[in-house]
Amino acid sequence: MDAPRIIRACRVYMIAILLLIAEADGRKTFSCRFDSRCLCMYTKQNILKADCSRKNIATIPFIPGNVENITLTSNRIQSIGNGAFKSNSRLLYLDLSKNEINCMAPDSFVGLDKLETLIINSNNISSTVSTSNAIFEPLASLLCLDIKNNHQLCIQYFNSIKAKHFKDGFL
Repeated sequence: MDAPRIIRACRVYMIAILLLIAEADGRKTFSCRFDSRCLCMYTKQNILKADCSRKNIATIPFIPGNVENITLTSNRIQSIGNGAFKSNSRLLYLDLSKNEINCMAPDSFVGLDKLETLIINSNNISSTVSTSNAIFEPLASLLCLDIKNNHQLCIQYFNSIKAKHFKDGFL
């Protein structure tokens, strides 16, 4: 599959996810119990969505296990520690774009075996962040990984992940 078709397929998938998330059934947003800076809401499908974007957050907050969608864009997060999401086995969508991430521990994504979309674009991630593809191994259900606009990103490094983790047409 050529690059433009791959990009279109990923965009179509992301738009579908965003439309699913945006469908509120009239319920209003409310302050999340786990972090009052974040806004929570339930979608029509009863998916709990947490929006923690643009809140000047420097570390990944504790996210309860019932959250299935979290957006942490445009914050000051610099690292993802070991087990940062270990209690989030129901998480389907994680957006960490537009932060300052330059360090991802080897077990950063442990516990995210149902995660379908991971967006980590526009950070300071380089090919030296992790010396092994093992960082992405817990992401058994991942369908879309957005890694564009990262500092000195080594495409060869992520192409080796593609063969192991993605269906044809993604990454």
